[in-house]
Amino acid sequence: MLQTQIKTNHSIGTFLVQNGWIPKVQLVGIIVGIGFGVMVLVFLLLRYYHCKSFKSRNPITQAPELVDQKYFIAQDGYQLTWFGQINPKGEKIILALHDVGMSSHDFTALANYFQQTNALVSVVSYDQRNSGNNKLETKQRHLGNSLQDLKAITTFLLQQYPHQELIILAEGKAYELAHYVYRRQPQLKRLVVAGLVSHDPYQKRFSHHWNLTIGKFLKPQKAMALVGQSADLTNDVDFQHEINENMAKCGFLSTLEVSQWHHLSRYNRQHKIGKEQKIFILQPQNDIYTHPKKTTKTLKKIEATQLVINYFPAQKHYLLNEPDKVKVFEVLNNWL
Repeated sequence: MLQTQIKTNHSIGTFLVQNGWIPKVQLVGIIVGIGFGVMVLVFLLLRYYHCKSFKSRNPITQAPELVDQKYFIAQDGYQLTWFGQINPKGEKIILALHDVGMSSHDFTALANYFQQTNALVSVVSYDQRNSGNNKLETKQRHLGNSLQDLKAITTFLLQQYPHQELIILAEGKAYELAHYVYRRQPQLKRLVVAGLVSHDPYQKRFSHHWNLTIGKFLKPQKAMALVGQSADLTNDVDFQHEINENMAKCGFLSTLEVSQWHHLSRYNRQHKIGKEQKIFILQPQNDIYTHPKKTTKTLKKIEATQLVINYFPAQKHYLLNEPDKVKVFEVLNNWL
């Protein structure tokens, strides 16, 4: 009898109402509640996927181009401030990537050194999105944009200067950007890391984790300040002032970007670079972002077949701007 009734009714809901098991008003509430719950679940899943995705959401509007070696125009029209000049008769180009919240001027001393000692090596850089002299985005801050920029710039330089070797130099956390793009471009054979990050020395409060979790799903563009003390990062007083200026202007990330940096780091540890690609690490040992055991684990996860490490006992995190930075430059020059 029950099976016959279910077959003759158009829906389970109609069957339940007609038999008086659930009042009609209550049934409507249940259906609405289930529908709302499904919508919330789908929304959260989409947000989670968005956090793990490194694909830029910005539309491609033009071919990337370098304008008078002053600006690099990205594929979506965003203008990146360019640093340095390329010697057309040179042999090598170092594309330097600054740390999070910093600027391309981190490499002024390095560029001057090579101009004076080895003009066949050009040092260039650019202010990454929402850093340095670039326009700050209030919407659509997404790590995928930075990855797309780096890929576009490396591709552009490889095409424009095919007879020169292109070498990426990554400062601090920028290594994650470099690793992601480096392993996807087999034409690149050498990557330099200045200050590999393996440890977060600043203890985060519960409010930080709460704001990150809630913001990731509900307010992905909410700003979160970068934590750090300039005196912990360098012994050079002038560069400490420069760090403070950068942090005052650009020292924050969106909650979405913070989550994406975490995902990018885990992703890179799970994907090896090419067998023919080399990594050269300039590692300061007086670096608060370095922990001996964690650094060892990080190096094992990199799993580069051609990995060379040079340690500098006295230098702090930004060793390219320490008072005795010339020692670091000489080691790099000899390796090149």
